[in-house]
Amino acid sequence: MLEKKIGIGRYFGALVYESLVVIAICLAVTVLLLPLQTTGIFNCPMPSATTLHTCQSLSYLGDALIILTLYLYFSGSWVRRGQTMPMRAWRFRVVTRQNNKLTWTHSLLRFILAASGIAFFGVTFFWAIFDREGLILRDRLA
Repeated sequence: MLEKKIGIGRYFGALVYESLVVIAICLAVTVLLLPLQTTGIFNCPMPSATTLHTCQSLSYLGDALIILTLYLYFSGSWVRRGQTMPMRAWRFRVVTRQNNKLTWTHSLLRFILAASGIAFFGVTFFWAIFDREGLILRDRLA
């Protein structure tokens, strides 16, 4: 839940800023993984019947590492300060309904709800239009 009600414009402004941070994190993790894919240890040449499974497993491992890194960024920010860098710039924070900082459990739920909202083309953001307090679905549920 957000500390105070903010306008949808401010929320989307922070969302655009946050997307730039997420892109930077994904690129940084990918750049760190590139040497592992080009060395002899994890070398994935043109896929064949014998190497396809190994190369796919490495791809899944890279995806999992990116998701873990994003979870640690968001949850660490929410648990420590109640806000990510873009949230600080737009001057709002997330808190529990009792106005306390989020716990790791709350942050995991919030992260899962945010990821599912993105997976469903941002449909959870439109919840704010119909919500009487103007909260996005993940703020309402988490």
